[in-house]
Amino acid sequence: MVDWNDGKPNPRFRVLKLLHDNFAPGDKLVGLHGDVFSRNPYIYALPVIAKNGKQRILLVNKRDRPIQVTIARASGGQLEFVDQTTGFQPARKVRLKDNSVPLNGFSVAVVTLP
Repeated sequence: MVDWNDGKPNPRFRVLKLLHDNFAPGDKLVGLHGDVFSRNPYIYALPVIAKNGKQRILLVNKRDRPIQVTIARASGGQLEFVDQTTGFQPARKVRLKDNSVPLNGFSVAVVTLP
């Protein structure tokens, strides 16, 4: 989970930290109801309601190409992701301006709804 040359965390560590920081025991998994995710075999989505009431969606782009996903009520929320563009750096955080969520190739992302 670290680069053996310099000891810096690698992308696998960054993904694990992203999951650890956003999901915890006691969070409630919520089912998807006939939305865009169930029709797209290249996107994995898992909606969660945290113990503190925050609504989050784990998204995984299984392809090496960028893709846009539309999530109702995502406007004003936060996107935190690790992908090919972040490399060995920490997860990047972006404020969402609309309901369109951009996912880069092999992206693991968490959308926190407002």
